[in-house]
Amino acid sequence: MAERLKITLLGSMTIMRGDKPVSGLGTRKAEALLAYLVMQKRPFAREVLADLLWNDRPQDQALANLRSLLSGLRRKLKPNLIITRQTVAFDHDSDYWLDVAEFEQQSTINNQQSTVNDGQLAAAISLYQDDFLAGFHIREAYRFEEWAALERERLRRLAVVVLRQLVDRSSATNQIDRGIAYVGELIKYDPYSELARQQMMRLLARNSQRNAALAHYNQFRQFLADEIGVPPQPETNALYERIRSANPSQHNLPQPTTPFVGRTAELTAIEKRLTDPNCRLLTITGPGGMGKTRLSLQAAAKQVGRFLNGIFFVPLTAVTPTPSDDAAELVIEAIAETLGVSFQGSEPLQSELLDYLRQKEMLLLLDNFEHLLAATTLLGNILNQAPDVKLLVTSRERLNLQGEWTYELHGLLRPDPDQTDGMQSEAVQLFLQSAQRVEAGFVGDTAVYPAISRICHLVRGMPLAIELAASWVRLLSPQEIVTEIEQNLSFLTSTLRDAPERHQSMQAVFDASWQLLQPNEQAIMARLSVFRGRFSREAAQAVADVSLAELLALADKSLVRKKNGGGTAVIFHLHALLRQFAGEKLAQNPPQEIDAQERHGRHYVQFLQQRENTLLQSGQKQALAEISAELDNVRAAWQWLLQHRKTDLLDQALAGMYLFYWARSWLHEGYTAFQNAAAIVPDDDALLARILWRQAEFSAWLSQYDEAQSLLTRSLSLLRRIDSPKELAMALEANGRLHYWQGNYTRAREQVEESLAIFREIDDPFGQAQSLNSLANILCEESADFAAAENLFAESLAITQELGDGFGIAKVLINQGATAQAVGDFERAQQHFQESLALYREVDYQYGISAALSYLGQVTAQLGDGEAAADLIRQSLAIYRESGNRRAIVSGLEQLAGVIAQAGDLSTAKRYYVEALHLALALQSSRLIQELLTAVAQLAHSEGHNAQALKTIAFVLAQPDIGQQLEDKANRLLARLNGAIPAADTAVYSEQGRAITAEALIQEIINKLLI
Repeated sequence: MAERLKITLLGSMTIMRGDKPVSGLGTRKAEALLAYLVMQKRPFAREVLADLLWNDRPQDQALANLRSLLSGLRRKLKPNLIITRQTVAFDHDSDYWLDVAEFEQQSTINNQQSTVNDGQLAAAISLYQDDFLAGFHIREAYRFEEWAALERERLRRLAVVVLRQLVDRSSATNQIDRGIAYVGELIKYDPYSELARQQMMRLLARNSQRNAALAHYNQFRQFLADEIGVPPQPETNALYERIRSANPSQHNLPQPTTPFVGRTAELTAIEKRLTDPNCRLLTITGPGGMGKTRLSLQAAAKQVGRFLNGIFFVPLTAVTPTPSDDAAELVIEAIAETLGVSFQGSEPLQSELLDYLRQKEMLLLLDNFEHLLAATTLLGNILNQAPDVKLLVTSRERLNLQGEWTYELHGLLRPDPDQTDGMQSEAVQLFLQSAQRVEAGFVGDTAVYPAISRICHLVRGMPLAIELAASWVRLLSPQEIVTEIEQNLSFLTSTLRDAPERHQSMQAVFDASWQLLQPNEQAIMARLSVFRGRFSREAAQAVADVSLAELLALADKSLVRKKNGGGTAVIFHLHALLRQFAGEKLAQNPPQEIDAQERHGRHYVQFLQQRENTLLQSGQKQALAEISAELDNVRAAWQWLLQHRKTDLLDQALAGMYLFYWARSWLHEGYTAFQNAAAIVPDDDALLARILWRQAEFSAWLSQYDEAQSLLTRSLSLLRRIDSPKELAMALEANGRLHYWQGNYTRAREQVEESLAIFREIDDPFGQAQSLNSLANILCEESADFAAAENLFAESLAITQELGDGFGIAKVLINQGATAQAVGDFERAQQHFQESLALYREVDYQYGISAALSYLGQVTAQLGDGEAAADLIRQSLAIYRESGNRRAIVSGLEQLAGVIAQAGDLSTAKRYYVEALHLALALQSSRLIQELLTAVAQLAHSEGHNAQALKTIAFVLAQPDIGQQLEDKANRLLARLNGAIPAADTAVYSEQGRAITAEALIQEIINKLLI
């Protein structure tokens, strides 16, 4: 019996009989005929085959050649061929193996299956060594060549389909190296596929090969340019920009303090959903204490590296809206705080957050959402507008959103009630682990197993309930714990029959724990419920009269949790459910509740006040970190004093709260906090004036200039009637900066000069430094008197250095750099900008960082490194965009456009100018419009559009509020234009420029020059 015939056609053609090659077929056309026949499951007339291989010969000669060829094939392959006088066919019932047939079969099986079979897919693609009959050609047989080409393309398309499935599966299961290998093969067979290129970039980035991902994009861009003369698609460009700022390993998931027990099935199910591209929102539901948070954190940890922009845990427990609060805004602020985003624009918070997330690929873990269901629309908007953001939410209730996937979490696996040895079950293991943490000598043996098993069943395997029950092994035996819980269960069953079954045992555990506490411990727990989030032992002592020993005793019972807060400090917190339970107990004693809330409010007002001076001088970074760590309590204290109209405490907290919001660039939250404060203060109260100008400060940074001016006018009117020189000077300086930002230089100088005079009179060094800096900036723009400005900057810098004010030093340095840049001393300017950038990064002031990067980019361009300059300005612009500061965005766009235009990429530069012009018009900022139009006029002149340039520069010079520095720049361009345009036309274009409106001129420029 002949051995099996094995034929491979994918790649080089090989013919084997058993383990030996089949040789002696005679000619290349004999191999071609065999390949054709084995691929077709039907007989062919001899005339058809003769024409296939010798279509250029007369039929008689072609048939004669075929007879000779078949004679040789019959001798070598007789068992596998069916040859008659009229037809020829391959015997597909004979013993043979064909790689193409195997490849097609495996691929077809997988295409028909809803679940991808990795093994079959891998086996299929392993057969595809190269294209069908790669390198195999028959001269003067174009019919065969045409057939082979069609088969080659068909099989290549099938290989591409298989490879795409393998790449998708590898990516979904985080098998990065495997995915990179498959997508490399995919690109080999489909080099123009942008989807494949994007997949390669994503996989490389997730494999800590960010530079390789960026290089792959550049290679692909050059490939497209060379081959077909087109750029990559916008989606590919957007992915490139995303990877430039990506950090797939980035996350803020807290380090677990205890081993994770069980939940193997749950983790597998959640991972499957998180890797499913159709699942964008997964809500883990279940009652409080079921372990939703811990499970979600464990599941998220397994996803680290899968999302280009990382994974972020957003705890929402402490976000407690009042009836008048917008729940969505509170959630937005919590997300922004976690992501480190500073909102500085005038757009609604939700719009700014969506703008930030739109180009991000990340996993957001929103924990404890059940009390914020009014904000679910926000989540829907994130899903709709940020297509690569995935949401993992924990909540006691489902969100009822379209596209929501839910996973209901039940208790840990418990032993069967009749099982005599179930010590390895999840619930029992958690009890043993928890018990041995509080009582090292506790032994979980068969003697105590029945009682432990009973406890686990009584609480339905609820993790928190098990931990609380286990915490009492120091005092009670497991059977005694059973007795205590059973007594409360009977009570709940008889009085709360309409409560869900899963809630009954949790209440029993809380009640049992409460009853086992001493009266003084119950009082302590109740008072501790006023804290939000973490608290220190000093805060516990001040607010709740709790000693360290009492705190540790409660921690031993798992009622108060403790962990290191950095260094040697130990911080404490209550589980949210325990805090709520204890809060209900506190509410049963109104005098105690009032006392605890007041002590909490006064403690955190004092906490702020103690850090007020530090925020103005050395130690700023530490003070900001300390306030950030206690921010939930600080916010709660602020809300309490507003709610109870504690104006004396408000007066004490005002400066610290303002400085913190300003330093963190939390402009929206700062504005709202001071707006709410103003609402509780009488119109004639001196406190109102202090609040109003600080509210105006936030409003001005948000580009709400009219409102800011109105608030400052009210504040100044009040301050001039009362004896408060320091506050008057601070408000005057803020008002001066507002006028400066709007281009009203004369009014700005008057206000700041008055402010400086007052600060000098009362000997306030911080105020002097601020006013000197602002006055110098005004002089630069108004009169271009850089020498006088430099003297003021130097005086301001000396004061800030003496104070140790890092913010102030960085601010003066950046302005000194701008002055040096204006007079052409680019090396000195660069040094100042670098020093300023380092200081701003030290205190993590995002607005300052972005400003320093922007200036550094400008001077780098002037020093001749255009590529590095553009990169610096892009970094700056990215921060501006994330913050929403539209005024800064305009400046960043102008600077980037200028650098790119200088490098010769005029089309891109023009797009940036168009965006900047639209934004400047929307802000109605004459200063920004003038600066932009001057830059565009220079671009028009460089392109030979001198008439448009002259008309534009005439408009700028006609504006009454133009500053001297900009006027000098415009006049230099005007001189060049007058020499390039006939004298008769100069007057015409100049008159047109003086007569046109800003809106009309900008639209004309966009239509004629920039599009």
